[in-house]
Amino acid sequence: MQKEFKISVVIPIYNVEEYIEEALDSVINQTLGFEENIQMVLVNDGSSDSSGEICERYEKKYPQNIKYFYKENGGVSSARNMGIDYAVGKYLTFLDPDDKWEEHSFKNAYEFFEKHYDEIDVLAARVKFFEANDNYHALDYKFDRGTRIADLDDEKEIFSVQSTTATTFMKRSAVGDTRFDTHLKFGEDSTFINKMMLKKKAYGLICEALYYYRRRASGTSAVNNQTKDKSFYTESLTNYHMELMNYSRKLYGEVIPYIQSLVAYDLYYRMGNDKYKDVLDEDEIKVFRQREKQLLDEIDDYILVESPRHKTMRKRDEAFELKYGHDLTSQLEFDETDNKLKYKGYPVLNVETTRGPACRVGFASIKDDKLIIDLFIAQWLFRANKGGKVTFSVNFGDVKVTPKLIAHDPSNVQVKENRPSYYYRCHLEFDISDVQTGEVRKFVPYIKFGDKGCRIALSYSKFVPNSNNFGPAYKVYGEYGLKCFRSNLQVLRPKRMSRFIKLNEKRCLKWLKLNGRKDLAKFRKDFFKFRKTEEKKGKIWLFSDRIDNAGDSGEVVFKYISKHAPEGVRPIFNIGRDARPEVIKRLKTLGEVVYYEDELFKFYFLMADKIISSSAGEFTINAMEQDRPYFIDLYNFDFYFMNHGVNCGDCSNWLNKFNKNIHIFFNTGVKERQAIIDGRYDYTEDQCVITGLPRFDALYEDTRKQLLILPSWRRSISGAYDEKTSSVYFDGFVETDYFKFYNGLINDERLLSKMREKGYKGLFCLHPIFMKQYVDFQSNDVFDVNEGFVDYNKVFAESAAMVTDYSTIAFDFAYLKKPIVYTQFDQKQFYEDQVYDKGFFEYETDGFGPVCYDLDSAVNELVELIDNDCKNKYIDRVENFFVNIDKNNSKRVLDAIIDDDKKRNK
Repeated sequence: MQKEFKISVVIPIYNVEEYIEEALDSVINQTLGFEENIQMVLVNDGSSDSSGEICERYEKKYPQNIKYFYKENGGVSSARNMGIDYAVGKYLTFLDPDDKWEEHSFKNAYEFFEKHYDEIDVLAARVKFFEANDNYHALDYKFDRGTRIADLDDEKEIFSVQSTTATTFMKRSAVGDTRFDTHLKFGEDSTFINKMMLKKKAYGLICEALYYYRRRASGTSAVNNQTKDKSFYTESLTNYHMELMNYSRKLYGEVIPYIQSLVAYDLYYRMGNDKYKDVLDEDEIKVFRQREKQLLDEIDDYILVESPRHKTMRKRDEAFELKYGHDLTSQLEFDETDNKLKYKGYPVLNVETTRGPACRVGFASIKDDKLIIDLFIAQWLFRANKGGKVTFSVNFGDVKVTPKLIAHDPSNVQVKENRPSYYYRCHLEFDISDVQTGEVRKFVPYIKFGDKGCRIALSYSKFVPNSNNFGPAYKVYGEYGLKCFRSNLQVLRPKRMSRFIKLNEKRCLKWLKLNGRKDLAKFRKDFFKFRKTEEKKGKIWLFSDRIDNAGDSGEVVFKYISKHAPEGVRPIFNIGRDARPEVIKRLKTLGEVVYYEDELFKFYFLMADKIISSSAGEFTINAMEQDRPYFIDLYNFDFYFMNHGVNCGDCSNWLNKFNKNIHIFFNTGVKERQAIIDGRYDYTEDQCVITGLPRFDALYEDTRKQLLILPSWRRSISGAYDEKTSSVYFDGFVETDYFKFYNGLINDERLLSKMREKGYKGLFCLHPIFMKQYVDFQSNDVFDVNEGFVDYNKVFAESAAMVTDYSTIAFDFAYLKKPIVYTQFDQKQFYEDQVYDKGFFEYETDGFGPVCYDLDSAVNELVELIDNDCKNKYIDRVENFFVNIDKNNSKRVLDAIIDDDKKRNK
């Protein structure tokens, strides 16, 4: 007799060996009682890793509860469909194999379903991300009104859309013959679950069940990469959006508002940028835009306007342009009765209370008795001119200013072609020397639409302590205090600063405790005690390279400054505990070392006067990670950046002032420096200083007959790394053009024959991000494949010539005046996918060797080079690029820091 189960869980499985046990255990540990009440149906969709073996082990342990099946690869939908056929529980749910359920979820869901059995077929749980971030899903707002039955005819529930199946429970009997569309790559689960929900025009929402959705740090999930897939712009619109609209018509004779809302929610992800142009040809783009308009014609305007997830005007303007041939912005009118911009009475923006970046403070600080503010105003507001000319002004106390506005596009925002800029920007400075003791002077921005207007709400960047994120936030600048609110920004001059700090610290601790962060309250309190005892030991200068390694400019300059530290300076090097023991041992011989994972590091970080690093990763400049808003008032360091190599590409989308806030950007060449000054980095001439990279100081000569091949990594091969640039093995690596090219190069018989003839050996080294892929490459009697981290100085010293692609490591090798061959077989794709764009450095005219675009030409160049005993024909380019080749770069860095201090202390 077949056992009866309360809930069946279908889990489709494909190459998830590192995640699957966590998923299975989350079901086994359910408080509903696994062995008594839960069935698991595991469908292996042709995995090539050990996922199947893991499943078999679990099936053997729980034979009454777990059914395991293997099938040839056919996609997640076919695996789910097979699982449905074997699911026998009263209720059914789907779990993706890299996700997990909170332990009480099944019990709470079962009890809710039993209570409301006749009212619903589907019950949705809350969704929270984990791994890469810990936010709730974008649609979590639908749970604001609590656990309930959502009537899809109720206008209050129109935007309570459900877009996924895995995060729901459903009656097994209600599934019937409904199955997932195996031809649909995106939206197959939304189509499935919404067809079920439409039958009763209702579904349940339960706050007491929580699905944990893994947002992979490596960015390898289908959702993370959907905008690069052609089907996202083609089949999804017809087989998902239009399919649900037609299904609604079939049942009810119309596209009900709920389905309109669901389609608008998903369709908006294709708007506001030009990403579709990277994957569609001209004819496909034409069809895509026609289908978008066809869908938009079925969606009521108020739904497009009020969609709670997509608030950017860029998206809404694009929707209206496709639907009507004109934008939305120019149709807006300001209603002074409630200070809202509206379209035909539908509210679009509450100007006074908006939480969005309509008026954003990029930086706010006090220096030399001046309040200094960098302000950004959304440019679309000035096109909302139906009521007359739009004007912007600011008040600071009794002073009113109409600032000069300059068009500005953030480097990290993809701007659509033929579109106005994203923001207007202005830089403001106000004299505050006349602020009286005990006075509070307010900075307030205003906007007018014709003759009507109001105050505009302020939002703040990650660098500004503000009450929007942390209620009692404040910052101290000498004798002044600064407080930032949504309604205004305040400069204060307390009578007694010590009392002001004590009072505000009490408020901070109270707020943290009341908001469930007693851990942070304790940490903050402990920090002040720690600082009181440690500050006597000198100003802390924190140095670093990567979390997991050193040996770059951070270590080299740390060694130098530890020996030549200015009076009252305490150099400390920061590294992770997982770094190799020999690296940590070496660092400890140079000076004081602190571990990234330890609380002590966070204390030193908050005390730091300067951070000096070759890395601009968030771990370098934000030790408090997601808790930054509660401690940003204590960040008082200046960031001195040496870069991991010469800045030959355009890295402004990452290294710009408003993302990294670099105080001094150290450069190597004249062209490099000028490219940063002229680019979209937003750094001044004084902030860009030519010193050369300190790591060049550690280079030395020990040349042997060795050819070094050392290519960079590829962002497009996302399965081989995680967000902290740690290497993870990716079994799909061998299918990439990258692997095929370099494995082909080190095994090319023409090259190997010439190297044998001339007595050369070869060494192939992968970038640290790809280092776990070394097992894929085939070594031979000439070429060795390096395992693990590379001792760069050693391999540079011993090699007679080097092959690389786009890696800035080429500048180190060129510094030694040795020849280089560049292999750029994938140039177009590289610049499309990498974190930086093509910069000032043109390899064909500025490079330190020939550029090869295919394997044959690379082999030809290398054979010729080795035949001529690696004579460097590009020495003039080397000497023209480097301002200094003297190994005094560390000294120049220290001199520049000291000079900077002197200027500020005048």
